[in-house]
Amino acid sequence: MEKILSEVGVSDLEIFKKATELLNKGESFAICTVIEKRGFAPREPGAKMIVLSNGERHGTIGGWSVEKFIVKKALEVFKKGKPSVVELMLTDKTRKKTGLVCGGVIKVFVDVVKPKPKLIIFGGSYVGKSIAKIGALSGFEVTVIDEEESIGKEEIPFATIKHENYSQASQEIPEGEEVFIAITLGEVEPSKEILRNILRKNVRYIGMLGSKHKAKVVFSELRNEGFTEEALERIKAPMGLDINAETPEEIAVSTMAEIIKERRK
Repeated sequence: MEKILSEVGVSDLEIFKKATELLNKGESFAICTVIEKRGFAPREPGAKMIVLSNGERHGTIGGWSVEKFIVKKALEVFKKGKPSVVELMLTDKTRKKTGLVCGGVIKVFVDVVKPKPKLIIFGGSYVGKSIAKIGALSGFEVTVIDEEESIGKEEIPFATIKHENYSQASQEIPEGEEVFIAITLGEVEPSKEILRNILRKNVRYIGMLGSKHKAKVVFSELRNEGFTEEALERIKAPMGLDINAETPEEIAVSTMAEIIKERRK
């Protein structure tokens, strides 16, 4: 541990700890690293700072004035989805921008780190299992929740399988912009119960398997229970891109295509 502390530094260890904490929560963040320093500047190359999508900062790369400018750039990187190198000249001419006149120049590399996307599937039907397979191949961390013990690990070894009550499980799912939900149940009541709980959570995608008529019935009943049109618009039902899919595998392809399209926006 002493060797690690001497090589990395306590501040970097705290940054890595915070990064791990955010990833475990399913949150994205920008990491800003000083990659070059010429002349006098506040921090040495390797200094790091984490910026969240709301502008919150962890760590430091040289003080509020510099960091305020870097936070602005980090938020732009969030929107564009592409890393960026920012050069700051800390001179009299740039004093208004940075607030510092150290006389040096620093370059900061800004990149967004995203957690592995989570795909949570309710129902171990043929469609559910097919979505799980394609989801895993697409790089998602897949969980299949099924009340019945009709599916086992041997069928979809690449997924986590939970035999839990749908209502309880849907209340306990994680939140975040990298969480995607696919409801593959045929029955209306359990589908509606899951939606009641999911609509109260911050997740990126909510899809429900079924016909347009089923969607109309479910939406009508949820609307009567007090859910707003804005909330109901979050539900993709019938889920999946319209490719005239018929088989479970084709429906899975259309569903994952819609999920990937949403994720890559």
